[in-house]
Amino acid sequence: MGRLAGLRWGAFFQTISSMNEAPDWKVPKWPFLSAYALLIAIAWAVIYRADHPISLAEIATCVGCVALGSVLGCLPYVLEYRATSKLVEVNGVGTVAEKLQDLQTCAAQIAAATDQ
Repeated sequence: MGRLAGLRWGAFFQTISSMNEAPDWKVPKWPFLSAYALLIAIAWAVIYRADHPISLAEIATCVGCVALGSVLGCLPYVLEYRATSKLVEVNGVGTVAEKLQDLQTCAAQIAAATDQ
C-alpha cells in the first residue's frame, strides 16, 4: 500500500493508495498541541487569579490566548492536508506525463503507418 494508507483512504480510493512511493508527509502534531494546551492553561490561570469583576485587559489576554491556541491546534492538520494534496497533485502530473508519452508513441506509429 502507498503512504496514504495511514489516512485510511486506501479502501475508498484505490488509485490514490497505489500511487508512487513518496517521503512520509506526516507533520508532528505534539508541538502544536502542547502549545495549544499551554495557551489554554494560561487563559485559565489568568481568569482564575483575576480579581472579580474581570478587567478588559484580562479578557483580551484570555481571548487572545484561546484564539492563538485554536489556530495552533488546527495548524498541523491543515499542513498535513496541504502536503497530502500536493502529493496527489504531483503524482497526477506524473501520470499525465506518462499518458502523453504514450500518445506521442501512438502518433509516431500512425505517422509511420501512413507513410508506408
